[in-house]
Amino acid sequence: MDQKKNTLPVAHQYSIEQLYHFRCGACAQWWSIADFQIVEQKKLYCPKCGHKAPVESIKK
Repeated sequence: MDQKKNTLPVAHQYSIEQLYHFRCGACAQWWSIADFQIVEQKKLYCPKCGHKAPVESIKK
């Protein structure tokens, strides 16, 4: 006995994330981190060259 399945359309789903872009002060290469908590005095390592430095906002 064939039973037809209820074929309701399946909704697309999404989530929101903040994506932070960083530019190294030494090698000027860019990288990104999602859902990062900015702490101005925190030091990060550049994944491209290894330079360690605090972060600051890019002034426009």
